[in-house]
Amino acid sequence: MKSGRRGYALPAILLLVSLSGVHSLFAAGGTDGKTVAPGTNPSAAVPAGPFGKYEPAITVTSVRYIPPIAAYRPGDDINVNVWTREIEEKLGIKVKYNWVIEQNQYQNKLNLTLASGDLPDFFSCDAGTYVKLAKAGQLADLTQAYEDYASPDLKGAMDAFPAGFNSGKIDGKLYALSAQYYGLPGLMDAIWIRSDWLAKYKLDPPTSLADVEKIALIFMKGESAPNKQVFGISLNRDLYSVVSNMVGISNAHGGYPGIWIKDAKGNIVYGSVQGEMKKALETLARWYKMGLLSQEFGVKDIDASNADLVSGRVGISFGAQWNGWYPFNDLVKKDPTAIFRPYTIPSLDGKPAKLQAPWPVATYWVVSKKAKSPEAVFKMANLYVKYQFHGTEAEFKNFSDGGEYAVQRQLSPIDPVIDPRSEDVMSQGVANALATGDTSKLNVPARVFYENCLLWTEKQNADGFGRYSQQGPEGSYVAIRKNIAMGVQFTELQGADTPIWAKNRAILDKLEKDTFTKIILGGASIDEFDSFVQNWKKLGGDAATQEINDTYNKK
Repeated sequence: MKSGRRGYALPAILLLVSLSGVHSLFAAGGTDGKTVAPGTNPSAAVPAGPFGKYEPAITVTSVRYIPPIAAYRPGDDINVNVWTREIEEKLGIKVKYNWVIEQNQYQNKLNLTLASGDLPDFFSCDAGTYVKLAKAGQLADLTQAYEDYASPDLKGAMDAFPAGFNSGKIDGKLYALSAQYYGLPGLMDAIWIRSDWLAKYKLDPPTSLADVEKIALIFMKGESAPNKQVFGISLNRDLYSVVSNMVGISNAHGGYPGIWIKDAKGNIVYGSVQGEMKKALETLARWYKMGLLSQEFGVKDIDASNADLVSGRVGISFGAQWNGWYPFNDLVKKDPTAIFRPYTIPSLDGKPAKLQAPWPVATYWVVSKKAKSPEAVFKMANLYVKYQFHGTEAEFKNFSDGGEYAVQRQLSPIDPVIDPRSEDVMSQGVANALATGDTSKLNVPARVFYENCLLWTEKQNADGFGRYSQQGPEGSYVAIRKNIAMGVQFTELQGADTPIWAKNRAILDKLEKDTFTKIILGGASIDEFDSFVQNWKKLGGDAATQEINDTYNKK
């Protein structure tokens, strides 16, 4: 399964953990334009500047998982590829992976590595992991190394979202480089509807949740056949997954599941236990009873729900802005006339819904305190940012997206940041160019993406469908911007989980999903929601709420 929230291509929610223990206090010195770390051998001098090359080359260690969709050139693999060769040639840095593993096994393998104390030089991790390691004295203080070696472009990307960058600091010292996000549209969902079915039944896109229900009923009645039951709206048992989820439906009711929000009094509360969620569950239970949801939804995982979407059994799905890359491109490959198009998620009152957005930094790159060249992580990050946003067209196609081999950026040993300013301007530029034909204002990435969209618009080539459905004039970014105009409900948990919440979260999440599923299936009355709230509070929810307010509700 492919998943994630990235903005440029079929995203994969990438959790690449990067620790490289380092001693990071450097002083000016040395000769020949090089800086020497105090107490080190002058032969280990650090080359000056953001792109200074180590001579002789140095070796740095890391760990990682196999990227889900990057394509290898003939003879290449995760250890030797276009990025590892470029980093060695341009920077004099050889990257050695202590281990590489499948994505779904990465976190467990990483936990074992951290428990052993044998940390690689650099890797990425979540906020909770980096905080624990920093407080245990296992991470390098990167403050001075960042000031001395981060390029202006890297610093600019960090400055574009200072809250994210500062979340990598403890007591004013930088211990982790945050993987900045792609901009607001990339964090949020859309409602995906079979536009060919809308045209077939002469229906307008929905402007209220009541319209969604009416459209789903028409689809179910019109498209069902003796050998094919159509159930209108897709939902899978995970409830909050990146495809066929209940998040957008909840947002339409003013409910915000799975995130922490502020109430009318300014206190931080958990969205899943607020009254608006009860109303959302009531709607879903009614839809299930009407047959609008699959009667087997309680046992369908995301792969099973995707199979329904691709087989023509569903006409509506709430999901991530990138769903045109997956699973809807698979349907287009089978039938180019079967188009799921993204639309603005409507609310109950006929206006665009106010959508929720997660804390946009899920990954932090860190350096072990034992690493001999902590600044190397910034030099590699500099090169990544250059080729991703500020290089030539050939560099972008070769090292990022849009070339013969897909998503080469995933092969980079470090993919630390996306400049949300550049991404937003670029995506709007692509949409405008497709609508007007004027490409004169497109930067390099935008021009490559524009050409990719033309594969679909001019040749009906499914390889361009994902890009067009995301960044075209009818794409998810355009649809979601109408939601953004209504405001955005950000989570108030803007960093690591607090200890009590981290300890109890798995139990409380299971209680939530089990209860919500029973209510939707009709196995419990809607009033069971009130009992759920009381149990949630008793099982650690109240204590976690107080702790999170104490931690994150300070001026």
